[in-house]
Amino acid sequence: MSKGGAGLAAPLTKKPSIFDDSDGSSSDEASAPQFQTSTTARKQAKEKINKAIEEDPSIFQYDEVYEEMKTSTEAKSSAKKVIEFIHITLL
Repeated sequence: MSKGGAGLAAPLTKKPSIFDDSDGSSSDEASAPQFQTSTTARKQAKEKINKAIEEDPSIFQYDEVYEEMKTSTEAKSSAKKVIEFIHITLL
């Protein structure tokens, strides 16, 4: 029989992270990165977006470009199917 009762594994201990820059003291601060959420940051983001739109008005038209690509691919695919169908029926 094994020692430790009921065959349970030993409790896991927390190992220090190699990326942890703390001095080893525990603190209640969150380790998540702090993001800038001020109004100045929002204004700067809006200015960058407006500048990008001025340089290229189609910069954020992802859906339209995707639909054009999809329509083009579908048209080629359906034309190929028609050609294959005609080829099979003529044989």
